[in-house]
Amino acid sequence: MGHRASFTGSHIPFMLLLAAGLLVSSAAHGQPSQTDRDVARKLLIEGREKLAAGDAEAALEHFQKAHGLMYVPTTGLDLAKAYGELGRLVEARNVLLEVSRLPADGNAAFLAAQAEASELLKAVDTRIPSIHLRVTGAPSEAVRVTVDGVDISGSQLDTPRMLDPGSHDIVVSAPGFVTEQRRVTLEEGDTKPMLVGVMLVPIEKPTRPFPDRKEEAQPPSTGNGLVYAGVGLTSALVLLGTGTAIGVNVIHAREQEALSAGCEIDCARRHDEYVSTRVGLAYTSLVSFIGAGAVGVATLIYAKPWEKQSADMKEPPRVSFMVAPTLGGLVVQGVW
Repeated sequence: MGHRASFTGSHIPFMLLLAAGLLVSSAAHGQPSQTDRDVARKLLIEGREKLAAGDAEAALEHFQKAHGLMYVPTTGLDLAKAYGELGRLVEARNVLLEVSRLPADGNAAFLAAQAEASELLKAVDTRIPSIHLRVTGAPSEAVRVTVDGVDISGSQLDTPRMLDPGSHDIVVSAPGFVTEQRRVTLEEGDTKPMLVGVMLVPIEKPTRPFPDRKEEAQPPSTGNGLVYAGVGLTSALVLLGTGTAIGVNVIHAREQEALSAGCEIDCARRHDEYVSTRVGLAYTSLVSFIGAGAVGVATLIYAKPWEKQSADMKEPPRVSFMVAPTLGGLVVQGVW
């Protein structure tokens, strides 16, 4: 990064930081032991050597240990510089703020470290980018936001959030809403907050539940039963109509025999009986065929929506009829 040189430079003499800073800290605070001071001094020297050699990761480990032992402005300043060299600007800024708040107790080395930290803080503030999240579509109290796996409280969503340069993963969720994910890339030095708008959409509920395996294996049989009953009744009426139509033909033949016999009283009486029977059978046949047609049409009308309803479960029933009169009788065709 082009601005990292501001972290490596120091306005405080090297020996002043080590001798005056570390040695006086013991007398001022009475906490670190002589052993802690010696270890911290060694860690600082080795850490600065590694930082100068370009090994910022190793330098960071040394400075973290030294600052953990002493926790004074001088050790904090070196730690902030290592964070800055690694591009971890947010952590560098936090340590610089910490250095400025640590007690100096009039120590010249500590005061000098705090003065340099104040200058570095101004510089790093011009390098840190930020994002501004705006979440809509769901109640704010139900929204959960994570940035790089870190939870962001609801109160922090209304203000820009500083992040290190580079890519960051944002996850926004809420109960009953579709989880949204965003990946943003921030540039160093772009201090204008990047607006990231996220609209949560409710999870759509299915219009009807999908049938489970049990329902698929054993679909409801009520509709099929009615269809089969209609088929049976229609068939029975067709058979009845066909039988009575045949009976009409038989009676009509006997009626003709009676007329051709040449007898008068007895033949006339039998002729009248044949006529009466033939008319009755004819009416029965007609009513049977009308009933068969009505039931067949009703069954077909019912079978059509049932076919659509059962399409997802298994092959739908197919029911159709055709009754056609011919010279010799009736032709009945059906598919079911």
